[in-house]
Formats: sequence, C-alpha cells, structure tokens
Amino acid sequence: MNRNFAKPKADNTPEYAPDALEINGRTILAPKATHYAKAGYLPLSYERPVDPPEDKHYERTDKIEPNGDGGYRWVYALVDNPPPAPRVFSKLKCVAALIEAGVWNEVKDYIEGAGLYDLYLAAQDFREDNPYFTSGKAQLMTSLGWTEEQAEALLSQCVTGGV
Repeated sequence: MNRNFAKPKADNTPEYAPDALEINGRTILAPKATHYAKAGYLPLSYERPVDPPEDKHYERTDKIEPNGDGGYRWVYALVDNPPPAPRVFSKLKCVAALIEAGVWNEVKDYIEGAGLYDLYLAAQDFREDNPYFTSGKAQLMTSLGWTEEQAEALLSQCVTGGV
C-alpha cells in the first residue's frame, strides 16, 4: 500500500494506492505518479493547518478532499483544547512549604478541627480539584488572611508529577 497516493471512497475516506498496478493488462510493480494518476490515485498531502486560534487545535478527521493542486489533503477539524489536568501537590512539599511560611501549626489545627486528620494521614498527595482541598484552601486563606497570589506562590512549590 502506498499512503502517498489515494482517491476518495464514497464516504470521502481515502482508498490508498496499491504497491503494484494493473494498467492495460500490464502489471507495474513500482508505479510512478503518472501511473497512479491513470488509475485515479492522486498525491495525498499530509500538511497540517497552522496557527489555530487561541485555546483551539486541529485534529485530523478520517476524510480527504481535493487540495486545489491536483491532489488530495486531509480534512482537519478545529476543536477546543482540553482543560488542563488538575495539579497534584506533594503532601511532603506542602508541609515543608507551610513550615517555612510559619503557618503549619494553624493548618494542622484546621485539619484536626475539621475532622480530616485520618484522611490527611492516609493521603500521599492532594489534587487541586478535590473538594476537601478546595474547601480547606478557601477556609485557610480566609483565616490566614492570604490572597490568591500568596496561596499560589506557596502551592507552586508543591506540585508533583503525578495525576
């Protein structure tokens, strides 16, 4: 199969050119572009669209269309970028950063007072979309008098590679 040459099927998906062609009763084992054209197979461009709008990207569909240059190109769909994956914070890094910031005792008191101590002990890390984390973060920011920027500065030191 030669994926550099194709013709559209009825549903506009590509029918790739074969490695050998039968033309006028002759078998051609290494067809050239002119041979493929006689059999209806035209060059297939794999060029991708460039410069999608912000927050979007192109995904190739399974369809092809004429490219205006005597061949075909893939049809691409413009789609929204997926939302970023929630960050995961290392529990060890968080405790170290909170100790360094001088607020670990207040945070520990909150964890115990909210009845979350056993869950805290069982956790190895925290996801920023976890309801316990988001609620605790909001309450601690209020009680510590921290801005979103201050909390983010601390949390940015605690990101781990896990999901």
